[in-house]
This record gives sequence, C-alpha cells and structure tokens, in this order.
Amino acid sequence: DERYPRLPEGRTPARSIAIGALFGQLDVETISRASRALSSEMVLPTLIEKLLRITVEHAGAERGLLILNRDGESRIQAEATTRRGRIDVAVREGQATQSDLPQSVLYYAIRTRESVLLDDASSDNVYSKDEYVRQNQSRSVLCLPIVRQAQLVGVLYLENNLAPLVFTPSRVAVLQLLAAQAAISLENARLYSDLELQAGLLQKLPVSAWTLKPDGTPDFVNQ
Repeated sequence: DERYPRLPEGRTPARSIAIGALFGQLDVETISRASRALSSEMVLPTLIEKLLRITVEHAGAERGLLILNRDGESRIQAEATTRRGRIDVAVREGQATQSDLPQSVLYYAIRTRESVLLDDASSDNVYSKDEYVRQNQSRSVLCLPIVRQAQLVGVLYLENNLAPLVFTPSRVAVLQLLAAQAAISLENARLYSDLELQAGLLQKLPVSAWTLKPDGTPDFVNQ
C-alpha cells in the first residue's frame, strides 16, 4: 500500500470479463487433455515443467513464470520462453524481483487472489508506472493466482510484448480452469515428494521401521 498508493482498493483489472459465460464455448477436449496431463504427474519438477509448457502454449505467451508460495514468501520455480515456435522451460529458483515481472501486478494478485489482465500494460493508467513495465515496454500481461481452499499456492505470470490484447477472454477462461487443476496437482506432488523423502530416511535407519495405512496395514517397510 505504501509503495503503490495509486492502486485503489478493489480496483477492477483492465478489461473486466465475465468468464463464467464463456465456459460453454470452450474446447472441452483440449481442456480435458491438458487437465489429465497435469493430474497424472506426481513428480514435482516434471509437473512444474508441464504446467508452464501447457499454460504458455494455451495463452499464446512469449514468456511465463511459475511462482510458488513457500512459507509466506513468493519464489520463482521455473521460467518458460518461446523461441522459434519452441517452448523452453528452465528451473530457476529464486526471489521474484522487479527485474523478473511487474511487482505491482504480482502484489495485487497475491493480495486480492484475483487475476490481473492488462490488454496493454504500457498504456495502463496505473501499471504503466511500474519499473518493469517501463523498462520492458510490456504489452499483454496476465497474472493468475493459483488458489486451493482459499489458500494461495502460487501465481502464474504470462506476458507477450509483441502485441496488445493477446490474452483473450476464452484463453483466460481455459487458464483459470487449468489453474484450479494445477492447485490440486501441485499439492499432491508436494505430498508425494515429502513421502519419498520420508521413505528415503526410513530406508537408511539401522533398525526396522515402517509406516501404516489408516486401516493399520503396512504401507512401507524398510529393508
């Protein structure tokens, strides 16, 4: 609030759209395939790569970031870039700084749990003053919160600086559906990763150790 006093409470992001009315017009088969690809992946690094590829492709974005909320801190997990029709995904964990994306956009999405959609960030009355937007002459920008049970899991940031109006209502609607699936898949992959770590620790113990299922039957027994 101190850094961005011009950002009014409850401001409606540019081009407010009724997403709900669009669901009936979407390509259900495409959404279903993408959703299955996310829900079937349990290995966290692979899931992150799939998620970024799918969202950048469906959005028509030049660049995308996946930012996850870790202990109350927003940290970049991976970056996707489009070059010559190919999407490259690089894991690059670190803080989300003003050189990575517009901080005003990120903070608004985190604080309100609402998407920020800018048709042309460089001409927006509020966001054009953001340092990142000024330096990169940002055009189409979409910042999409990933929320599960009212808790912020992370944020998907997408941009295309070649043209305005890239992120159409139908594309945003698809991405919102995929973000809902991603919230579940990311949580499942995190739990699976924790179980793998637990199993690895138990395997190294010099004594017998095991875990049980809720019904009392063995779930894991070390060597």
